[in-house]
Amino acid sequence: MRASVLTQAVVSPLVFALLLLGNLGSALETTQDKKVESAEISGSSSGIPVETIVEIRHVDVTLEQSFHIAEASRHDIEKERLLSTIAKDYGTWSSNHPRHRLLDALHGFSKYYEQQRADIDRLRGLYKYASKFQKKARFSRYLTNFTGFEVTINEWSMYMNAVYRFLEFRTTPLAQSVHPFVDGWSHHVSDDNMMRAVSFPDVPIHASKVLMLEGDFTTEFKNQTGYYDVVVTYFFIDTARNLMSYFETIKDVLKKGGTWINLGPLLYGTSPLVQLSLEDIISITKEMGFHYLDTDEVCGKPTFPEPTIRSIEAVYSFDHKALTKNAYNAQFWAAEKL
Repeated sequence: MRASVLTQAVVSPLVFALLLLGNLGSALETTQDKKVESAEISGSSSGIPVETIVEIRHVDVTLEQSFHIAEASRHDIEKERLLSTIAKDYGTWSSNHPRHRLLDALHGFSKYYEQQRADIDRLRGLYKYASKFQKKARFSRYLTNFTGFEVTINEWSMYMNAVYRFLEFRTTPLAQSVHPFVDGWSHHVSDDNMMRAVSFPDVPIHASKVLMLEGDFTTEFKNQTGYYDVVVTYFFIDTARNLMSYFETIKDVLKKGGTWINLGPLLYGTSPLVQLSLEDIISITKEMGFHYLDTDEVCGKPTFPEPTIRSIEAVYSFDHKALTKNAYNAQFWAAEKL
């Protein structure tokens, strides 16, 4: 038996077993040959001819390389299948070819996007000449009726993201229900109040109009400098471990002249590196280049003499019929990036 090794390799158990069996086979053949020779000698002496068939096997084993062949993942298999399907030489080229239909869809989307951006720019131009009263009265209607805005939301908590993904596929309003008050016996006016159901979602959900980015705010948006017209931080800034990194990210992603809108408390958690007062936050963000805008009384009572920062009661006990109430004085402001 001859074995030639080309590269340094680790012999697998299977190859080792084959080598071992080969050596045993050679040993058995040698033993058999000796028995045959002795039989022929004894047969010759007795005058009886003996016919014997001896099978000789020659095995060459070459170990070139030892490596592990990983099974292709399901995603890789689907990717290869998709690429082969949209290849130009797949099937008969026609308007029904998958590649042809994909190119038509992409072309239509690009034209739609260009038209929507043109409409947005036109409205921006008209909005500059509207009076303050017209802006307040009509802006909310523009947002609800006009479909050309891009909305991106961000959430880090896996629990919040799991609930959001669940609601994405439950688009019918008030189609789902839960009984959230049955596990608490305190502060109820009646048994019916404790046993009542709450239906959701309360508004239609259009998941296709919203892009959800899961992850840390300071890292997920680091490549989108000067991209957004408006940033809304809703019960958000007090979740930061490094509050300054939040402020820097908000400033970076906003376009010049963009607006930062905030609503939420200052309940610091998650082992923050710094816990700033509201006064310190305003002072620092002004130095960073934010100009705080005057806000209307419908946004709450002024926190300071100047009508820029306002306080809004934000109840978080979730049961408006209970005999108790927990609430924040959430702070609202709108600031422009200079």
